[in-house]
Amino acid sequence: MKRSYIMFGSILVATGAFTHCSSSPSTNDGGTDGTAPTKDSGKEVSTGQDAGSDAGNVTPAGTELYPSDDIQIFGVTTDGYVIFADSATTSVTPNALYAVLTTGGTPQKLITPSGGYTVGIAGKVVFVWTGVTTTAPEGALSLWISTGSLVAATAHSSPDAGFAASTDGTKVIYSANSNTGATVSDFVGANVDNTSPSTLVTGVDITTGSCTPVVGFAGTTTIGVTATCLVNPGDGGTPVAIVSTYGAAWAPTPVISDGLNFWSSDTAGDKLLVGTTTNLQVFPLPTGTGATVASKSVQNGLGYVKKNGNAAIYSTSAGDLWESPLPPTTPLELQTTGVKLVRAISPDDNYVIYSSNLDSMMFGGDLYLSSTTTAATAVTLDSMTTGALFGQTSADDFTSDSKYVLWIENLNTMQGIGDLYAATVAGGTPAKIAGGEWQNASATGSIIVYNNNCGGCSGTGGTGKATADLYWVDVSTTTAPALLQAAADVPLQAGSNSIYMNPAKDHVIYTYSQDLDSTSTPPLGGNGLYSVAIP
Repeated sequence: MKRSYIMFGSILVATGAFTHCSSSPSTNDGGTDGTAPTKDSGKEVSTGQDAGSDAGNVTPAGTELYPSDDIQIFGVTTDGYVIFADSATTSVTPNALYAVLTTGGTPQKLITPSGGYTVGIAGKVVFVWTGVTTTAPEGALSLWISTGSLVAATAHSSPDAGFAASTDGTKVIYSANSNTGATVSDFVGANVDNTSPSTLVTGVDITTGSCTPVVGFAGTTTIGVTATCLVNPGDGGTPVAIVSTYGAAWAPTPVISDGLNFWSSDTAGDKLLVGTTTNLQVFPLPTGTGATVASKSVQNGLGYVKKNGNAAIYSTSAGDLWESPLPPTTPLELQTTGVKLVRAISPDDNYVIYSSNLDSMMFGGDLYLSSTTTAATAVTLDSMTTGALFGQTSADDFTSDSKYVLWIENLNTMQGIGDLYAATVAGGTPAKIAGGEWQNASATGSIIVYNNNCGGCSGTGGTGKATADLYWVDVSTTTAPALLQAAADVPLQAGSNSIYMNPAKDHVIYTYSQDLDSTSTPPLGGNGLYSVAIP
């Protein structure tokens, strides 16, 4: 499947997301001054017709951030920079990687590699790997943040091993000394400009299996955390993970040496939840003695500290779901059976969506909504295995105010589309928002953005682009959904998203490439990268 909406493993911390740029090598760099081709600054405009030389082409809605016939968006940093590749052959520098503010301005050229590259974004920090191939899935890693410039980090790093940046953008963790086959790697902690690098752990097995590494930072702090295995037991095997934290100057503090490969922290970063095959423990940070939360082994997709640090939520192989107050006291059993896989948690941490049964493709499943504060019968969202979650992250399966839950019914597994529904988390009457929806993301309050009428979309794989209409709607009202942009691009590369927003979540960032290709520089015709306000 091209897209997977089922969350395997624990809900943990954000350790960055990456996608691969499949563009061909570029040899015609237009300059090394870090600038991009001139763009039209413009103001926000409504969809209409150009009056210029490209009359007949559509002028996409919003502010044009960068003109090009072929753009791939990699993501948006938390300080408001869109990271994208310009792959058009008509561009001054085909296949170069750029950053531009979501509010507009002069784009910054980050790199013009001689071949394909892989991009990862963690908070404010951009990770760029070059020289990565399918036969040698490791390469040279560089780091970028808007307050600095692109800096080389290490010659041999695997993007699949994991990477992370602290919320303030000052510290990073990345893999180093990866072997050619990217099966073994070390992990390094450093400042974001790669000064003062320190090796945290060596000889880590980074192959896919039951003990893939989990690295990151505790909450909003600069306390690093690693959960790694020297030997991966393979799918279905029991991991034996070493969990450690790292304080000032990356001084290590061992937490457990026989753990499961997960950890979770609250926003303040003063609690660390870890587990073994026999118990679940919480440790105070930066250092301290652990306390037993439960004499149970966390399984079925959830071992999580609530953002406020007041409770832990976890599930076990018995198919039950629990909440335990922190510091640990008597736990509350929320669901006694049927919790096979926890798939999403609401932004306020008060609800989870789980499945009891999955289809043979592990794509669709039945869907149930459970409170994480009160023991009550779960709300049935979809009792068939034709339900799905199309939110771009698990938080997008709820509105940002956590008052509504969003899900898919009548899943078409071949096309990867379905009917989008919303209901109050209290179990109100479901309302059908759209038919044939591809993805959805949550804006402010109870507003969501989604794409519909996805021509050429496929749920079974593929590359390139399709098109879909971008809509927005406030699900708390009876107002009909409104069109933001018709025929916006939908990338079909594995791991790609089709909806991006600025940090304030009041603008949608999208690309448009349906106008006639142009041969001028910069390209004319209206194709390019845009930011459009959500009314």
